[in-house]
Amino acid sequence: MEILLALTCVASPTATIGVAPTVDVAPTIDVAPATSSVWLDGHRGVLDASAEPPQLRLHALGHNHLDVAIEAIEIGVLFAAEAKTLGTADLARLYQPEEALKRDSARGVEGSTMGEARIGASRQWVDVRIEPGAEAVIALSLTPQSNDPEPATWVTHVLGYRLAEVNTEVLFGLLHTDVFSDEVAAVHTLGLTDASRKSQVRSRFGQQTDLITGLITAATAKPKADPDFQDALDRVFAIRALGVLGGNEARTALESLLASSVLDPLDEPLLVVSIARLRNTPLEAPLAFAVPVQARRMRDVVTAALDDAAGRQPAATPAADETDSHSTQLNDTAPGPSGVPVPDVGSSESGPTDGHSRLGNLAFGALALAIVLLAVAVFNRRRKG
Repeated sequence: MEILLALTCVASPTATIGVAPTVDVAPTIDVAPATSSVWLDGHRGVLDASAEPPQLRLHALGHNHLDVAIEAIEIGVLFAAEAKTLGTADLARLYQPEEALKRDSARGVEGSTMGEARIGASRQWVDVRIEPGAEAVIALSLTPQSNDPEPATWVTHVLGYRLAEVNTEVLFGLLHTDVFSDEVAAVHTLGLTDASRKSQVRSRFGQQTDLITGLITAATAKPKADPDFQDALDRVFAIRALGVLGGNEARTALESLLASSVLDPLDEPLLVVSIARLRNTPLEAPLAFAVPVQARRMRDVVTAALDDAAGRQPAATPAADETDSHSTQLNDTAPGPSGVPVPDVGSSESGPTDGHSRLGNLAFGALALAIVLLAVAVFNRRRKG
């Protein structure tokens, strides 16, 4: 038996027998937001209840508004027995792997759980090439688990995508659209947080001279007088990307950064990026997860990039329980605005391996708090998209 599925606007499925039926339903979004680079509409869905196990088969039309082609899209699907249930969904938490949710809980980071027991969630990458300004049909299927709700109504989300072509203008443009999936695309395309893709990315884009030159310019430029959260993110992206792409020019540029003080003004906003990593999921703050766990200064980010460029294994990172303990220590400090913790920057713990002070001196604590107050406001405004 095949059951017609609909988006959240339809609560009652219709049962049919025989040839697989499809039904046109209202698009997820009638008009794409001006800031969206890739989005879906024209959805169709069928639940094949006679299959063993039952299969949920979905089709949608993918749109690419970028000036470069894309080659894959990560699509998230939430489904439920009733449309109103999806209205309570905490997307970032529902799309998190179970092990990540456990780590969040250990850190004291709690997401909304309202309705989550009655919502099924799936995310998967679909290989599909969509040329610039074009569209393509996307098909995917998923198998509801035994403890999932009846998938009578559903909704899709573009969680990320991968570019088939890259240049610095497009990559940095994606970091500034206020759309999570665009930032995920920039991070994932260059393999900044996925070690398994780094060699593939290097072999594919590592000889692209204009890309390397643009990233070196972005990484080595003198920061503005009052750098902020976004400036730190941009610099992290350029530095880590040079590490992944490698080559003599990239290594030389990174070594010069490590030996100079040009990045020192970015140490303070990097603190806010580290807090964003603690308080958010990779879906909410993807580029923050390109910052090494133990980084306290921008030079630590450069060191990690040099390890990538030279093919060295990074310095040993804490075990899972140690990482959780470290994160809990940060969360146990005095809370900042909206519950964001302010790390004890005056700690007497030993500094990072580059021999520099961990975050400065005690006076920097007051400055760090002021930065957090400002950056949290900027971060929340930026993430409304």
